[in-house]
Amino acid sequence: MIPIFIILLLGFSFINDKLLATQKTIIFIFCLFFWWFLESFRWESGTDFYNYYNNFNGLQAKDISADRFELGYNLLVIFCRDYLKFTFYIFNSVYYAVIFLLYFFSVKKITNHPILFLFIFFCFSVGLMGSSRQLMAVSIMFFASIYFLEKKKLIFILCILFASFFHRTIIVCLIFVLFNINIKYKYWLCIITFAIIIQISGLNMLIMKKMMLLLPEEFSERFYGYLAIPSPTSIDLKIYLLGIFRRLLPIVLFFIYKNKIREVVADNILQYILNILFFSMFAYIMLSFNFTFIISRISIYFNIFEALFYVWLISVFIKEKKYGYVFGLVLFFLVLCIKSIMYYPQQFLPYKTIFFTM
Repeated sequence: MIPIFIILLLGFSFINDKLLATQKTIIFIFCLFFWWFLESFRWESGTDFYNYYNNFNGLQAKDISADRFELGYNLLVIFCRDYLKFTFYIFNSVYYAVIFLLYFFSVKKITNHPILFLFIFFCFSVGLMGSSRQLMAVSIMFFASIYFLEKKKLIFILCILFASFFHRTIIVCLIFVLFNINIKYKYWLCIITFAIIIQISGLNMLIMKKMMLLLPEEFSERFYGYLAIPSPTSIDLKIYLLGIFRRLLPIVLFFIYKNKIREVVADNILQYILNILFFSMFAYIMLSFNFTFIISRISIYFNIFEALFYVWLISVFIKEKKYGYVFGLVLFFLVLCIKSIMYYPQQFLPYKTIFFTM
C-alpha cells in the first residue's frame, strides 16, 4: 500500500498543471483520504502500534497524569472510549480525520501544488507513520503557522502550547515566532559556526542541560527521558555529514534560484521558511551526536516546511522545463523515503490493515 500511495502521489503531481481547479481539489481530497486510510486502519504496522493500542485499552482515569503519553491525548482517549464508546479504530479514524482536515486547509492556502506537497512530505515523514501524538502536534503547528503567525502571534503561541498537550517536543516551535522577521544571513552563519564549535568542543551536552532547566518539569522530563534511550546505532561522521548536506541543500538551492523563487512566493513567507531551514541545520549540528533520538523526533517540525520549499522550487523547474533537476530531486526524496523505513522495515512492509495485508 505504501509504494502504491507513493506512485499515485508522484503520478498526480506531474499532471497537476493540466488539471482544472476543481479536478485538483478532488484529487487532493482523494490523496488525503488514501493517507487517512493508511493511518487509521493499521494493524501491527507503523511505529508504536501496540503502545497506542494498549494505551487505548488499558488507560485508567486515575492514572492519566502519570501515564507517559501527554495529558491532552489521554483525556481524548478517556472521553472517546468511556463516554462516546468508540473502539480503537473508530477513535483512530476520527483522530486522523482532524489531522488531515488541518492539512487540507493549510496546504490549500499555501500552495497551488498540494499533491506534490503531499508526495514530498510523505517521503520525509513515512518513518513516523503511527506516531499519532506527534502528527497531531505537527498538523496544529503547521495550521497555526499558515493562518496566524503573520499578524496573530499570540494565537500562534497558544496553538503551540495546545499542541504540546499532544507531544511535548513541539515546544521547540515557540521559537518560530521570531522567524517571520528578516534575520540577516550573516547572523545565521555566526550561529551555525557557534554550533560547530560547541559540538567539536563537547560543550553541547552541558549547554543543552542548562537550557532544559529553563523549561517546566513536564517538558524537561521528556528531554531526559529521550536522552536515556540508547540509539540503535551510534551516528558516525559519514552519516553526520550526509545529514548536514541534506539540510544545507535547500539553502544552497535557494541562493542559486532566489530570484526565480521570489516570483512565486511572497518575501515574508519565504523569509519564514528560510529561517526555519537555517534553524534546522543549527539544531542538527548541535544535537546529532549526543541527542540522536531527540533530533529524530523534532526534525519533522522542520521537514514540513522543507517540503514546502521544494514544492516552490520544483514549480520553478517545471516552468523552465528543467526536468533533469526535477528527476534528481524526486530521486532524492525517494532515497529519503527508503532511508526512513530501512531500519524497521517490518513495521511498514508489508503494510497490514484490519482488512487485508499488502
